[in-house]
Amino acid sequence: MPVFATSNQNDRPTSPNPVNTVQTPQDLDNVEAKFQISLKTKVWQGVFGDAGDLWIGYTQSSRWQAYNSKLSRPFRETNYEPEAMLVFNTHYHVLGWDGRLLGIGVDHQSNGRSDPLSRSWNRVIADFGFERAGWTLMIRPWWRIPESRQDDNNPDISDYIGRADMQLIHEWHGQEFGLMLRHSLRGGSRSHGAARSTGKLPGGRQRARLHGTVQGLRRKPDRLQPQRHLPRRGNLAARLVLTQHRKWL
Repeated sequence: MPVFATSNQNDRPTSPNPVNTVQTPQDLDNVEAKFQISLKTKVWQGVFGDAGDLWIGYTQSSRWQAYNSKLSRPFRETNYEPEAMLVFNTHYHVLGWDGRLLGIGVDHQSNGRSDPLSRSWNRVIADFGFERAGWTLMIRPWWRIPESRQDDNNPDISDYIGRADMQLIHEWHGQEFGLMLRHSLRGGSRSHGAARSTGKLPGGRQRARLHGTVQGLRRKPDRLQPQRHLPRRGNLAARLVLTQHRKWL
């Protein structure tokens, strides 16, 4: 994404763990570039005979201060996210939707930084997939794997990045529109949520397709370092998609 704009950049990340609180503000631009690569493939089909497929995935996302000449245009942060998920095909109906998928997996996410900027966590994620004509719905609740108080560099990350999300995708005349909702599932001062909308323009039918994407994010962070900071973001992007004719649903 060559243009990734934030309304209020967090130049001093904080954490309930004092070891992970930045003391000196960083001179950051509100406009930067974002690069992301995501890979996912099936490595074992039929784990339990005719049921259960094992998938592994990896996502790497970088924020580049490409327009910040004062700091020599540094790469500000890179998040690393490997995952493994056991997926079962399902066949049931609920409220007009066809239940197509049930998954359970583990996920690690970290930014590879040293203290005080280090952020990481591990989760167990459940995945429920539904379909109906032209629509796909994915619901993912998760549970954070606890860490010792000394090693936990973001104790309240679940209150900010959330405990569940939902993604709704609609295909219409070769275009794709998406909505993601995410929440901490807590009330009062611990209640934080996010909404992200996306629109993808058609890019042809070849195995390698170039898509144009418009995306907006409101409220909760979508990366690790500014976990307790709640900006608004928008971006324009070109995305290269290599299709393999394998999918979760």
